Amino acid sequence: MKIHEYQAKDILGKYGVPVQPGKVAHTPEEAEAIARELGGPVVIKAQVYVGGRGKAGGIQFGDTPEQAREAASRVLGMNIKGLTVEKVLVTSKIDIKEEYYLGIVLDRKTQAPVVMVSTAGGIDIEEVAEKTPEKIIKQPIDMRWGLRHFEALDIVARAGFPSYVLRQSAAILAALAKAFIESDANLAEINPLAYTADGKVMAADGKIVIDDNGLFRPERICHLGRTRRGQSIGIRSQAGRSDLCQTGWRCGYHRQWRGPGYDHARYGGPFRWETR
Repeated sequence: MKIHEYQAKDILGKYGVPVQPGKVAHTPEEAEAIARELGGPVVIKAQVYVGGRGKAGGIQFGDTPEQAREAASRVLGMNIKGLTVEKVLVTSKIDIKEEYYLGIVLDRKTQAPVVMVSTAGGIDIEEVAEKTPEKIIKQPIDMRWGLRHFEALDIVARAGFPSYVLRQSAAILAALAKAFIESDANLAEINPLAYTADGKVMAADGKIVIDDNGLFRPERICHLGRTRRGQSIGIRSQAGRSDLCQTGWRCGYHRQWRGPGYDHARYGGPFRWETR
């Protein structure tokens, strides 16, 4: 199940990963109000379930609230790889000095998470793997213990991270691993992990793909379905389902999985909707 960047950042933030302040806007006027609230220059980022937003013009900047409104008006309604942009994330602009990559992916062969770390951040990791694979350090996670801090520190050190970002990067990597495991994800990445001009290390962008097998938990579905406007969110699972829950509702949804590619929905009685 794919989720938007702002949702991924919400999850990462709960695990202590530093992220830029920001809110979601559905109209240019909302984007202007958010920019005014944040103060200073902002970034307007299209929220769609595909990559390549920057190349498609889905990431723009505004130095003033008025410019933020104009940027949002250009991005909202844009078609990116067949998907219409219905909302944008408005975040504070940061002065990035260096970019790194942190990622965790589920290895289907071993059924274990594998950490991937690189000093080549800000570009697709697939491109790095193809052109300069030596820049990627990989290490499986022992699920008995998770990724411990000293292991995370060793990984980023072997990847060649400079000393002034080592400890912060290691702490973020350990938090990313915990978020990956507890979210039942099959992919979690921070790209780029940014080192800013004021000496901070933070997730400038985040991506999480949750395994469809983990959707049996109603609390997860409802949490991810919340939007600021009280509307159902277009959560899209890899099986093609969408809009599984609405904000402010608790559902009795339950799923049993019966082998690859086949699932069976069981409700245990009538489908129940209750206000919280």
